[in-house]
Amino acid sequence: PTPRRGCSPTAAASSINAAATYANARYPSNCNVGVPADVLPSVTRLCGDVLTNAPKFTGVLGATYDGELGSTGWGLVLNANMNYSSKRRTSTVPLDTNSTPIPFDYQNAYAKINARIGLTTPDDVFTFELWATNLTNKITRGITANTPLRGGVGTRSRIGFVEEPRFYGMTVRAKF
Repeated sequence: PTPRRGCSPTAAASSINAAATYANARYPSNCNVGVPADVLPSVTRLCGDVLTNAPKFTGVLGATYDGELGSTGWGLVLNANMNYSSKRRTSTVPLDTNSTPIPFDYQNAYAKINARIGLTTPDDVFTFELWATNLTNKITRGITANTPLRGGVGTRSRIGFVEEPRFYGMTVRAKF
């Protein structure tokens, strides 16, 4: 068999990756300085608040195996990773104009798991991969906003844009 990805026929590569981020992303406490009077009330509500879709903690942890499947000559790739996000705001302002909390303003912390398994033919021409994202089918919101022309002060109607649910498929690759 031909060597795969620059390795000798018996070599296998395993790797682990990890990354983490801490971000305290906020509007400046003096964000209303120099703002025209007609928009001052709206802007002042943002001063010192957390930015939209800016969780304090995020992280990724993953592992990959890339080598031969025993002595068959077939290549095997296994990959799994987990993405974590702490609680985050999904709308710009957390309080209605009467200072009551707006429903669904926050997305709770979550973790999503993705995986892939692939086989490559001994001649390195075809690769067959099964993959899935969001294996636990964690339903999360990316953005929440007021529904235009619905509800009044303290009774706002909300709309949420849901992120991708569990998604899976198969990929076939060919080298010509």
